[in-house]
Amino acid sequence: MTTKPQRPALGFGARVVLGIIALLLALTLIRWIFLAVFGFVKLILLVALIGFLVALVLFGFGGRDDRD
Repeated sequence: MTTKPQRPALGFGARVVLGIIALLLALTLIRWIFLAVFGFVKLILLVALIGFLVALVLFGFGGRDDRD
């Protein structure tokens, strides 16, 4: 007598649902990492821009030399 092939523990539908959940979790994680890196870069650029503007104001806009 032939034995029936073993049925997988999870049905097809359950595997599809788990796959979708895993994909969404992975995408969310990637998005969080991207947003964290992008936010960090944006913060650095903002600080650099503010520092540059402060330096311009403190040291003059260049090109002018009022000293004799």
